[in-house]
Amino acid sequence: MKIKQIQNKALDFLNNEGEYEKKLRQVTEELKKAKEEHRKQNELFLENDKTMKRLHERIIVMEEKCKELQKKIKEKKNEKPSAQEAEEITEETIRQLEQRLKELQEKKNSLDKTFDDEVKTLEKKKKVLVQENTKLAAYLKEKEKVIISYT
Repeated sequence: MKIKQIQNKALDFLNNEGEYEKKLRQVTEELKKAKEEHRKQNELFLENDKTMKRLHERIIVMEEKCKELQKKIKEKKNEKPSAQEAEEITEETIRQLEQRLKELQEKKNSLDKTFDDEVKTLEKKKKVLVQENTKLAAYLKEKEKVIISYT
């Protein structure tokens, strides 16, 4: 009877040995997939970050142009023109400059809104990516623990 129990334990061990190898391969494959997904999420995160920086730089350039035009208009209004310049600077010229300034301010406002919308979208994506990244990191640690426990 005792020999039969030993033989049954040995058979169970051999059967479990095959399952162990199968389980180890499965966990290793899951780990590879999780690491690849983690890498892709990091790349997407970096790409979104670059887009936000590029949009921010465009806004800064537009703001600088707007300030320059405002400064030029202010200077022209405050200058006391000579007789010749007075002929050149008419109400129409001032109106055109003010119209141009208004158009640029509207364009800036539109770009600000687009930038804000893009930032919000990217922030949402960033938040999702960070959450997924955290989940993947925890999953990777768990799988690594499982692999270590099998070895």
